[in-house]
Parts: sequence; C-alpha cells; structure tokens
Amino acid sequence: MAQEQGPWNDRPRAGLTLWLCFCAALAGLVFALARAFPEAVADRHDWFSVAYTTGFAVVLAAGAFRAGRRLRPLHLRYATIWIGIVALLAIGYTYQDDLKEAGRRLRVAASGGDPVALADREIVAPRGPDGHFWVVCRVNGQRVRFIVDTGASDTVLSPEDATRIGIPVGSLTFDREAMTANGLGYGAVFSADRFEVGPIAFSNFPIVVNRAPMGASLLGMTFLKRLESFHFEGDRLILRPHAGAA
Repeated sequence: MAQEQGPWNDRPRAGLTLWLCFCAALAGLVFALARAFPEAVADRHDWFSVAYTTGFAVVLAAGAFRAGRRLRPLHLRYATIWIGIVALLAIGYTYQDDLKEAGRRLRVAASGGDPVALADREIVAPRGPDGHFWVVCRVNGQRVRFIVDTGASDTVLSPEDATRIGIPVGSLTFDREAMTANGLGYGAVFSADRFEVGPIAFSNFPIVVNRAPMGASLLGMTFLKRLESFHFEGDRLILRPHAGAA
C-alpha cells in the first residue's frame, strides 16, 4: 500500500530547512532579549530557565515537524517570521544609541558640505576629500561653498562667487589691504543683508569681496568668533552657536 504523500513529505528537505530556520530565529531571539534586558539573566538559575524554555520550544517544533499535519509547515513558517521580527526589534532596542550615531554619521557624510544639525545647538560639517572643511552657506539667500580658514580674519568671497550671487563687483571700491600668500591683496567691504549657516543666521554680516581670483571663498573669523564655540573632532567640524542664534 502506497504511503500517503502529504505536503510535508513531498518536500522533506524544505521542511527540515524551515525547522532549522525556526531554531536559528529562536536562538537569535534569545540572544537579542538577553542583550536588551541583561538584568533579567543575572545568574545561572536565570540562564537555566532560559535554556529550559528554549529547549521546550525546540522540542515542540520538532514534534510538529514529525507530525506532518497539513498546516504544520505554514504554522512553523509564520512562527519563524514572527520570532525573527521580535528578535530584530529587540536588537534595535539594544543598539538604538549606536544606530542613531550611525544615522548621524551617514547624514554628515552625505551632506556634501551642507551643515547638519545633529543636536540642540550643535551643527556639524564634514571634512572634504581634499582634507579641508567645506561649509555651504547662504549669502542673501544664494548658496556659496566656503572653505573654513581659521587663519583668515575676514570672511572672504571670491570675485567669481560674488558675481554669481548678484553682487555688483564692478561698482565696489577695493581699498582694503590684506597680506596674502601671494603678497599684498585688495578687497572691498560688502554687507550681506543675511548670512546663514544651517539654522544660524546673521543680519548685516560683513564680507570682504576679493579683487583677485581665488580658488575658493573663505569662511573666516568674522563668522567663527560669533559662535559660542567651534572645534574639530576627527573628520567633523562642530559649531555651537549662542543660545537664540540657532
């Protein structure tokens, strides 16, 4: 007499794989819960209880596997999925601070120079591939990419950037002298109606428009000294504005 072929017997390898997945998910759940709630397994007796309960669940699942009833594979599959979901939630709870920090680092790395507000009164800009710190600011609403230069006393716009954002460079008076790496240079003082770095905003902000071409505009001490603090931390520039300025 031919043996009756149920859906489980038709695919014994698939059923065994599913049962092994169930056991792996259960083990992952136990590990995740132990990491999330370490106070719940403080001694050997607690671990014995965990092992006993886990073993009972495995034996119960094995019994269902051996029974071969028609809906058992579906039940085991659903149980495996839900155990996996609970394990992922527990792991997420355990490592929530690390995940938040990873998210912050990803936001900074992908910012392209745009300042990222990561905490209350803390704004971060990443180091660029060239080793310099670049910050995208807004001058009268227009985006300008500045290189941070703590050795520059002024915030300086290149003539190219100044022209691009609509400053009438031709009508400025270049009577401000400054010593540069290339010798004596000249610039013109210009007052921006609004200067913004992320959520930080200043009105009537003094900027020097350089007369000679420059490789990049400079974010100097006229901006940095208006902050409560700024410091370099690895590959990040951290800006802290005064209370009420951001």
